[in-house]
Amino acid sequence: MISGGIRKGLEVMKNVFVSKGSFLLLCTVGFLYVMPNRAFAQDWKTWHYYANISVEPQADPSYDAVYTDFSRLLSHDLHQDGALDENSIRVAPVVDGKAGDAVPMNFVKDNGFNETDNAAGTIVFLVAPSSKADEVTYRVFFDTKSNGPKPAVKGDDDSSTCWRK
Repeated sequence: MISGGIRKGLEVMKNVFVSKGSFLLLCTVGFLYVMPNRAFAQDWKTWHYYANISVEPQADPSYDAVYTDFSRLLSHDLHQDGALDENSIRVAPVVDGKAGDAVPMNFVKDNGFNETDNAAGTIVFLVAPSSKADEVTYRVFFDTKSNGPKPAVKGDDDSSTCWRK
């Protein structure tokens, strides 16, 4: 079951780590965002790009979906060339400004998918239950093939059945 979560904004950021201080990021919605250099629960330092999405909180574990055009994010928003590394796509909850461990997800490619010119599709991911009334933020990590290959996502037998067509 896919929940009807509403995403109120999409922040696209180039994930650049600086040894000291903070750096400035320009989001697609026109906001400026400052993020300090921090360690993450999972080593996200090898991923070069990410986008934040917000979903409505759910009382029970559920799935949400977001359409993503990685070609547009890379070329128009981040001014980067290159082919999407499909194996690099990960979704992680954001708590106190830091990304946690990746959650189960699947990327369903659009018809005519092409890693360079039409890297678009729908990301379906597990949303953890939350008792908070506020929106919950998740971070979609992705990268290009030119930045080195990322390992494929490995799912367990129970979760893989919900991804079958």
